[in-house]
This record gives sequence, structure tokens and C-alpha cells, in this order.
Amino acid sequence: YTNSDSFHNESLPTDLLSEINNSIKIAEKNLLPTTAPIWDTISVGFAHSKGLMISGIYYDFFQHPDGSFSILLIEPVNKGADGIMYCAVARGMVKSLISDKTPPQEVIPRLNYLLAEDTVHEGFYFTHIYFHTESDTLHYISTDASPIWYCPSDKNSPVPLTLGAPLLGTSHSSKFAIQTRPWNQGNRLIICSYTVKSEEPEVDREHIANYLHKTLKEYLEQPPQAQINGVLRRIKTSNDKLLLLNSITLISMQRN
Repeated sequence: YTNSDSFHNESLPTDLLSEINNSIKIAEKNLLPTTAPIWDTISVGFAHSKGLMISGIYYDFFQHPDGSFSILLIEPVNKGADGIMYCAVARGMVKSLISDKTPPQEVIPRLNYLLAEDTVHEGFYFTHIYFHTESDTLHYISTDASPIWYCPSDKNSPVPLTLGAPLLGTSHSSKFAIQTRPWNQGNRLIICSYTVKSEEPEVDREHIANYLHKTLKEYLEQPPQAQINGVLRRIKTSNDKLLLLNSITLISMQRN
């Protein structure tokens, strides 16, 4: 029977679903970096808690010819398996822009144009930050979906940065205003991204943001990777279903 056509016809749907599921997991994993960048002037720590849902998120770290460093995080408005495909498309565009030595301040406008031209017709939340350590400045553009907390060395609590950029890829005419902050020795920047699927997404997003802010503050004296690891341990050992269900990405950077 195992060599018959009947067996293969009956087992095909299950085998096909398993193959699709494995392909999605591989594609999702390939969108995330495996190791933190080694930068002389900036320490970086990051971690990703997958949760129980497919979200689709891409982020990566870059060093530019002008000596600046940058991080770009992209997340499609639509989640699930489609979101992973959308992220893969955006990732290819980003890699092409970086390969072409696009100046960091021009990455977002050019990426927006490419996405708006593409037939995918998908909007993306994003966070783009680049650091000029020679001038002790950081520059950022971000939508409201991913909180950014900034903590100068003389403060003991991260403060949220003003965001509000438009979605990527929805309009050729979108304007992206670059904002600037000091980036002095001991300053820290924390990026958070989380997927929320619920009947009250705004309430739940606020709940997650408040939890992360409180917990990140408790580990603020730790190096970036130790800080992120501590927060992730707290999430995984909590009884908070909202935290355990949703995909959460944390990135912490400190000026050396």
C-alpha cells in the first residue's frame, strides 16, 4: 500500500502542509540577523521572542563608507505568511541599496520609491537610525508602531522619542523628516517592535509598551545584550498571555 498511488494521494495534503510550514519557518528565520555587529564605538544587543504567531519582521545592521553605522527595521502592516513574503521583497531592495553605497540619509526615500513602484502594494512600519560617532549624533526616522526609547548617560529612565513618520511604500510623495539627538559616551537607545492581534489592539499595545519600559529600566545598568536577555527571560517566565502570544523584538545600543 505504501508504494501505491492511493497512499501518495492521501498523504500529499499533509506532506505539502508540512513542507509549506517548514519553508515559512526558514524564510522567517532568514529575515533576522544571527549575531550582533561588532562596532568599535557602539555596543549592540538584540533578541527576538517569536511568540505563537507568524508576524514577519526584517531588521539588519550596516556600516557605511562615510563611517556611520545604521539599523533598519521593517514590518509589514499585514501579518502572517504574506507578511514574510513582503519582508523578503523589502529585504532584497535594502540589500541592493546598501550594495550601491546609498548614503544613510537617502536610504528611506529611495526604499519608499522602490516599494511604491512594486506590484506588492503593501505598507510597512519601519524604524531607521544611523549614528555619526565623529559628530556625536544619531539621526532617526520611524513610524509610531515601534517605540524608541532614548536614555542619556546622566538619566536613569529611558524617554520615548517623537516619531510619526508615514508608512513606507504607500505613496511616492511621502516625506520623511529626519530627527537628531546627541549620541555621547554612555547614551543608550532601545528599539522595540511587537505584533498585536486582538479586539483592542491599542489597549494591548500600550500594555506591552508599559511592561517593556518598566522592565528595560530595571536592567538599564546592564550591558545591552545582558539587558535584552534579562527582559526576554522575564517575558518567557511571566503569566502574561499577551506577552507570550505576540512576537516581540528588542534591540539595545550603547555608545562606548
